[in-house]
Amino acid sequence: MEKELTFNNHKFEKAVRESLRIKEAPITTTLAKNTEFLCLLDCEISNSDFDTLYQFENLEGLIIGETRGTFDLCRLTSFKKLEY
Repeated sequence: MEKELTFNNHKFEKAVRESLRIKEAPITTTLAKNTEFLCLLDCEISNSDFDTLYQFENLEGLIIGETRGTFDLCRLTSFKKLEY
């Protein structure tokens, strides 16, 4: 059985679901690893959301709208394929 991602932030989960075009189905670790692009304009990313975001390890593109608190761009270095 595949592991389902855990979201602590409802707005973050909603933005991920909208970006992936998945309304109700589980978002699994395999789906996350196969995702190349996320658009997260309609939510605030907090430090606690990064544990979940890091599951999308093969992202080539990421759009982030707002962040809560201080946002350290070095946190994005974990995404080895990230181009934009």
